[in-house]
Amino acid sequence: MDNHTRKIMAAAVFGGMAAASMLAGCVRSRVYVLESPSADAMAFAPQGLTLRQGEHAMKVCEKEIAVFEAAVSKAYREQTKTATKADFSGSASGSSDLELVYRFVSLDEGDGPVRVVSGVAGLFGSPFYALGDGDIGVEAVFVDGDRRPLARVVCSGPISGMFAGRGDGIEAAAKSLAKYAATHFPAGDRGASPVGQ
Repeated sequence: MDNHTRKIMAAAVFGGMAAASMLAGCVRSRVYVLESPSADAMAFAPQGLTLRQGEHAMKVCEKEIAVFEAAVSKAYREQTKTATKADFSGSASGSSDLELVYRFVSLDEGDGPVRVVSGVAGLFGSPFYALGDGDIGVEAVFVDGDRRPLARVVCSGPISGMFAGRGDGIEAAAKSLAKYAATHFPAGDRGASPVGQ
């Protein structure tokens, strides 16, 4: 390989890394536990996860709700191999599903132009990160089939990165909530229906 080809390859690698650092944010989603599950609550072994909307504290469009529910379902399915379903009428008492009652509680969209400038400045070694970032907050109450509350958390989904928007924050919050559900309330084997059956 000649010297000219090496320079081109090095420039391509540097350019790709620079583009990735500008486009992607470096802020992680956070889960704040408001009421942690007791040992009895963690003994509940759900067969699946039912999603139900609560009363949102902010305006949320149907598309954003669909994005959130799809992201929760996909992440939960990947972690537990168990199906999820949306339930807009409320689940029946005695269900063996874990119910996630969620509501959007906060939104800080941040400042898009500042994120762009911060991303570009980062290419030149700027020590300032996460300028202009925002986040979206989703509260979730986990309840069992008899409507007993098992846990309550708030998840902060970051809006971070050059071209990030509300959807990115919603997806990040959804994935964190699904992970919390799968970790603290693992699906039971008593008749659990694997995905695709």
